[in-house]
Amino acid sequence: MYCQYLCSMWKWLCNIPADKALHLIAGMLVVAVVATIFPCMAEWSVVVAIVAGVGKEIRDEVVYGGFDWKDLIVTIAGGAVMQIFIWLGL
Repeated sequence: MYCQYLCSMWKWLCNIPADKALHLIAGMLVVAVVATIFPCMAEWSVVVAIVAGVGKEIRDEVVYGGFDWKDLIVTIAGGAVMQIFIWLGL
């Protein structure tokens, strides 16, 4: 039973496009770095991930001609997950 859930979760994770996984990791890293370097900003470090995500997508619009809302949402989601970990003290 447990193996069935684990295998289905693994299949789901393997189907995530690499680009979206990188955006998720980038959002998490931005929040972790900001919270580590500026502990007084730890409660609001997700805002920096939002700004970084918007900046990246604006750059993509200028350079490549494509602003991808899904990439922005995944970047913000990664930042939000890390922000929750910070709030929980993990």
